[in-house]
Amino acid sequence: MLNPIRHTIYWLLFSCSCCLALWSCKPKKQVIQTGNDNTFNACLIDASVHYANSNFSLAIKNLEKCERLKPNEANVYYLLSKNHYGNQNVNACLNNAEKACQLAPKNVFYVLWYAEKLKQSGQTKLAVQALEKHLELHLKDDQYVQILDQLYAKNGYQTDLRIALLEQQKKACGYKLNSQLKLIDLYVATFNYEKAHALYDEIKKASPNKLQYFIDDANLYLKNNDENSANAIYQAALKSHPTDFKLNYNLFKYTYKIQDYKGAAAYLKQGLMDPKMTVEDQLKSCQELNQMAQKDSLYNQYLPILIEQLKTIINPSYKVLQQEAELYEQLSNKQAAYLIYVSLTDIVPSNYQYWLKTITIAKSLGRYDWVIQNGNKAIEAFPTIAELYIAMAEASNHLKQYAKAKDYAQTGQSFAADNQSEAAVLIQLGIAETHTHQIDKALLHFEMAIAKQAKNALAYEAMGDAYMINNNKTKALECWKTAVALGNNHPKLLRKIKDESYIE
Repeated sequence: MLNPIRHTIYWLLFSCSCCLALWSCKPKKQVIQTGNDNTFNACLIDASVHYANSNFSLAIKNLEKCERLKPNEANVYYLLSKNHYGNQNVNACLNNAEKACQLAPKNVFYVLWYAEKLKQSGQTKLAVQALEKHLELHLKDDQYVQILDQLYAKNGYQTDLRIALLEQQKKACGYKLNSQLKLIDLYVATFNYEKAHALYDEIKKASPNKLQYFIDDANLYLKNNDENSANAIYQAALKSHPTDFKLNYNLFKYTYKIQDYKGAAAYLKQGLMDPKMTVEDQLKSCQELNQMAQKDSLYNQYLPILIEQLKTIINPSYKVLQQEAELYEQLSNKQAAYLIYVSLTDIVPSNYQYWLKTITIAKSLGRYDWVIQNGNKAIEAFPTIAELYIAMAEASNHLKQYAKAKDYAQTGQSFAADNQSEAAVLIQLGIAETHTHQIDKALLHFEMAIAKQAKNALAYEAMGDAYMINNNKTKALECWKTAVALGNNHPKLLRKIKDESYIE
């Protein structure tokens, strides 16, 4: 038996969670409590306590008493359905849920519960029918319409049904943005562009400062090759938002597409003046345009505009500097990129990729003194990476510092962890030995490198050099031609073969 305090607490809890549904279905008038009412309420409270404690069978017994006392109370059947669901009795759950809907079809919770349980039991068509049956009563409930629409979509119902549903809601409720946007997608899917544009017009009128809808509408016109209508929308939007980046960026892409490259540049510059743009927005646009330039080199003409914009950022972060360096790389301005990467190694010395960039770019520029300068610093930070020792050995060989090249290569051997790096170390060691007249050792190391990587063209070229320096022209030409066959078409190598002589 509940004490008075607990009785009051349970009654309040239950009133909030369950009885609201019942109360909403009954006319608001004062009634006189009878003995049956008191018994009914007590059983209902006990049922709520048992349900809260997952004692579903005991809750059902109390609710069945309530059913006998008041057989037309929809709330009782709704609660019976929930408890039978807890007891995994699907049929009883569905039967009681259906009875609750029949008694109180205006209660949206009952109908949605019934439809949800039908769907979970695999009876999708019946779930759709249950929602359709009471649709007129709940057209203004967004969740109700959304669930019915989702059932249509997930179960292969015709798009026309979805359109009719949302149009019906629109007629009953008027303008609803989410429904409008979904309708637009459905109209586009059924190629009804006229209605899609009409809905965009409504949205633009309701939200004149939401430029994304202007852009989407214009892009839909462009999709159907109606450039005049698209341009008219763009220009109308530009009058009130002349520097909006998204708007100008779309115009940039459009004018580029029609090969108005000068106009495209103007729109890009104008969009970058948007005061709402954050540094993250600028970086994102730079990354996107850089990727576009990698696929279409004509976009390279716009990268200097981005670089100039990045230079206006006060106290740029390492991300800004990195993006600027990447743009310079795309423009083949390696020296400018190199200088930025050098500064990045000072700012973020723990980022190995920045060190690697300085070394790689220096090698491509033939500045082996820069390779040595940056490589020594990189080795201080990353003393166990074989790649760095290989680069230092290669640079030393180019600078004819063969003793240092040997040292770097021998140290790198202890850190080489795969066939590729082991072969690279052996090749640089062999090159240094070739130029210090240790031909036998050099040839042995080249053979070891080829054993590690059978298709290493550099190993064959270096071996050919060693043979030619040792006056074995036949073997040298054989090695050089193998290097060409493996893909080494460097002009110097081709000249060696043509002249049948070694060239430094």
